[in-house]
Amino acid sequence: MQNKSHVNKGLIIAAVLICFNAITHFTKTDFDEWTKLVFAAIIIIGLIVSIIFYNKELNNNTTFVTLFSYGFKTAAVVACVYFIYNLLAIYFFFPHFIEDSLNREIIELRKNNKFDEKGLQENMDKAKTVARSMYFALTLMGTLFLGIIGSLIGAVAAPKNQQQVN
Repeated sequence: MQNKSHVNKGLIIAAVLICFNAITHFTKTDFDEWTKLVFAAIIIIGLIVSIIFYNKELNNNTTFVTLFSYGFKTAAVVACVYFIYNLLAIYFFFPHFIEDSLNREIIELRKNNKFDEKGLQENMDKAKTVARSMYFALTLMGTLFLGIIGSLIGAVAAPKNQQQVN
């Protein structure tokens, strides 16, 4: 039977991300810039650590490709679980999140005098639909992109047994 530790490690990383997201939402810091950096750090560090542990499980007898593929499979699990969480969060747990996000953007536009009050009333429903779609797409693509970065770093950082060719 094939080792499925990437699923377990991916679920752990996703659980940490979900807890972090919920904490930032309840503390009303989910729109702060530092939360994006912490989110990225959780994914990248989590993948690096999981790749190093996987390499140790195999007694360092691995290749770069093996470690990278393991890390990316782990990142795919993280992305899937976190995407499903975001679907549930936007539609059920925190349905006002998209509207809060748009309101913050409207405030910024008003500060910069680039705001049309009439256009807002006509296009608010479209804006919510577009914002929701962009949020889901960026969540999935961003998580996978960070997964690629973490997998590359983890595959390079993990020690490998060097066998000399005669």
